[in-house]
Amino acid sequence: MKMQIKGILFDFDGTIANTIDLIIATFEHTCREVLGFTPEREKIVATFGLPLPEAMIALSGKPELVETMRDAYREYNNAHHDDMIRPIPGVKETLEQLKAQGIKLAVVTSKKPPMLRRGLDCLQLTQYFDATVALGDTKESKPHPEPMLTACAKLGSSDTTPAKIVAVFKNLELPQPKNH
Repeated sequence: MKMQIKGILFDFDGTIANTIDLIIATFEHTCREVLGFTPEREKIVATFGLPLPEAMIALSGKPELVETMRDAYREYNNAHHDDMIRPIPGVKETLEQLKAQGIKLAVVTSKKPPMLRRGLDCLQLTQYFDATVALGDTKESKPHPEPMLTACAKLGSSDTTPAKIVAVFKNLELPQPKNH
């Protein structure tokens, strides 16, 4: 018996939207302003997908500077977001085809809800998604499974159980089964 996919969960940054240049420029600005240096690009990229405070600690090594860094990050990101966010080629057409097939779609991200909505609106993709799960919508954040399970529940039918859902994420490390 062939299983039919009933829903797809997408990450936002790097999967739905090309925000790489925006994120790197924002971290470079933040580190230069707050820490007095600019980390190597590879160090910034290694933090992609982490909640913002964890990424800032990874780059600075100073948990006590997270609030100051977060303020600088948000100010720069807010000012440059709409000019620097780019569509990933083929995404809009793919979403249109998936919706035409009746597949339910959700975004699961470490972004805060207002920035997720803003990004989807900038790229004119809001109408394709049946549900979103953003930072703060669940107790745990990615890569913990709770946000993805919450997205499955938000898709709202017995057809969208995790066994009938596909997740499209980049650099997501899933827990490995324990050997017995």
